[in-house]
Amino acid sequence: MNTIDDYIETFEPEIQKTLNEIRNFIKNEIPEATEKISYGMPTFYLNGNLVHFAAFKDHYGFFPSPSGIDAFEKELAPYRSGKGTLRFSIDKPIPWDIIKKVVQFRVKENTKKKPRIFTTPFASVYPAYIQKAEKKGRLKADVDTIICWLTGYDQQTLQQQIDRNIDLETFFAQVPQINPNVSKITGVICGYRVEEIEDKLMQKIRYLDKLIDELAKGKTMEKILRK
Repeated sequence: MNTIDDYIETFEPEIQKTLNEIRNFIKNEIPEATEKISYGMPTFYLNGNLVHFAAFKDHYGFFPSPSGIDAFEKELAPYRSGKGTLRFSIDKPIPWDIIKKVVQFRVKENTKKKPRIFTTPFASVYPAYIQKAEKKGRLKADVDTIICWLTGYDQQTLQQQIDRNIDLETFFAQVPQINPNVSKITGVICGYRVEEIEDKLMQKIRYLDKLIDELAKGKTMEKILRK
């Protein structure tokens, strides 16, 4: 079972209808979140798992983490069945107002946990890229070529971004265009397989790390630029 569609299709039509309603309701609340299957359940992800939901014999389960329930402890008491679990009876209306409150809380909670790398100034990591390359006999020009290939910046706009001392999140948010061949960048960097990283910003940062790592390991520019 790889997708939420696959999960929902395993149930009878009436249950499918409600599961799709829950799914679409959450999507409307957090369109920036991504979907996946985690712990065998439909999951919404934004800087970490936000909420899971599932169908059971006599109820729908909603799993927003213990913190998402503790924040509304009294209001959610009739639905709470475990540390991080809410149960909605199959034969009663879904309490959409509760789902909305909890989802909004979890979004705020997760966005506070922004990885430190996102707020790191690009100007502070740029010299590290150059140092890593030059230690292996490669050139600063090679580093710049890689960055421009990945991001669509030219030499002038790249230097402007360095001078502005913007963080990595802003640096990648303002790129002219991520190279369409990034899907060809594969392999492990910093303990993660880049093609499997779910957070889009983190994936872009690790794409760049991977390319600089390939440069330092002696790979030709033609291969690094996926020609």
